[in-house]
Amino acid sequence: MRHGTGGGGRAPDFEPPDQEGGIARLGPFRGRKDVVLCFHPQNRILGCPSGKAARMAGSLAGSYPDIRATGSVLFAVSADAVGDQKRFVEEHSVPYRHLSDPSKGVCRRYAGLNVVGLAKRPPLS
Repeated sequence: MRHGTGGGGRAPDFEPPDQEGGIARLGPFRGRKDVVLCFHPQNRILGCPSGKAARMAGSLAGSYPDIRATGSVLFAVSADAVGDQKRFVEEHSVPYRHLSDPSKGVCRRYAGLNVVGLAKRPPLS
């Protein structure tokens, strides 16, 4: 597994809960499947839905069948709590797992944090 923290090495394992409270681990996929991690700051900013997070989820949902067709697994990761992840997934009919990382350990390790302490994400056009 390659990761965005310098690339090429063994991806650090993690165990964050998903939107249903189930634990997500990289270990079971090692050597079997590629894992795609998509980081975004938060699903909601100041209680309002984040348009960028919703657009990203829609874009990924549209690409999800192609990602699965390669045998890969997709996880979205943000600092949102499990309940917030669940609500976002239900509101936007997201077909892939959203991982909750309120401690920001996974975000920090893979994507880095922005100036306000949330996961960095690539710019959206």
